[in-house]
Amino acid sequence: MQTSTILAISRGAPNYPPQLLDLHDPPATIYASGDVALINRQPLIAIVGARAASRQGLLDAAFLAQGLVERGFGVVSGLALGVDGAAHRGTLRAKGFTLAVGATGLDVVYPPQHEQLAQEIACQGLLLSEFPAGTAPKAFHFPRRNRLIAALCLGVVVVEAATKSGSLITAHLAAELGREVFALPGSIHSTLAKGCHRLIQSGAKLVTSIDDIVSELPAYGLQTSRQIPLHSEITGDLSPKSPVFADFPLLRWINYHPSSIDEICLLSGISTQEALVQALLLEAKGLIERLPGERLRLLQKQ
Repeated sequence: MQTSTILAISRGAPNYPPQLLDLHDPPATIYASGDVALINRQPLIAIVGARAASRQGLLDAAFLAQGLVERGFGVVSGLALGVDGAAHRGTLRAKGFTLAVGATGLDVVYPPQHEQLAQEIACQGLLLSEFPAGTAPKAFHFPRRNRLIAALCLGVVVVEAATKSGSLITAHLAAELGREVFALPGSIHSTLAKGCHRLIQSGAKLVTSIDDIVSELPAYGLQTSRQIPLHSEITGDLSPKSPVFADFPLLRWINYHPSSIDEICLLSGISTQEALVQALLLEAKGLIERLPGERLRLLQKQ
């Protein structure tokens, strides 16, 4: 990944995030890339969940992220596939601040499918890691990453999680640190809802709207109420404000890893008919490739 300058910040430095000092083992050094001036941006809420998320889980994660941005919150997540990626993209879509905590060095994007997403975050938000450049992903890195996510935020929202999910580790760490824990309920028949239901049984707040999150954080106020759509597309104006994407908003939702046009439409709120038209024009411009099964992937950087 072509990153901007990676800044090393030692514990005790003026811009070292004070929230990390709540950990019993705060990193001696953290590494940041992007808008480093916003490293202590507050308030922050983490949105985490399953990598193999359902389509509804992706919709809910993006919707929550956009709603939190509207209330003035930044969104933290772990750059993973599924819920994490949807939360980051929803925040970027709403022109908000998102902080991605990695389990690798900042010059190593994991998963590799999120290379473009990581670059967009570096341009509009911040990438953070306790691992120096060149560090490859290891299994034990992810729990360490999760503890940073838990410490940095005021609360953690779990969208979907199985009973043995890393997202539950993040939620439990957050509770131990005195942060708020929230969980979205799901079907009793869904394995992806079992972890969330267990959290709710243990005292996490059940989330059915943005209000359920923001009302637990009264110091930051409450603007409006928006309900999570249970079986529909995300509502509201999701058109990017950036002039670069004004003509082709579909482009923001396409990366180097092939994605189906149905998935892109569900996540972005763009109609299938409009998406097909934009895809044809983008292909004609040589920006994307259309693959069998109506899958799209990016061909060149924007």
